[in-house]
Amino acid sequence: MDLPVDVALAKAVPVLPAGSGWWYEPKFDGHRTVMARTAETVVLYACSGRIFRPWWRDLARAGE
Repeated sequence: MDLPVDVALAKAVPVLPAGSGWWYEPKFDGHRTVMARTAETVVLYACSGRIFRPWWRDLARAGE
């Protein structure tokens, strides 16, 4: 897998879509972050591609 991958972004809509195959989750204020494991380490990054591991070392250690 090539990193970074595209991060799913929340989108406001007036009505939720109907039908099978839809997933919903609440959007809270904060960062949408992807955790990816490589052969050597765990990478945490934002939708912008910015690496967050230096700030969230506890999450990176949990992913290792």
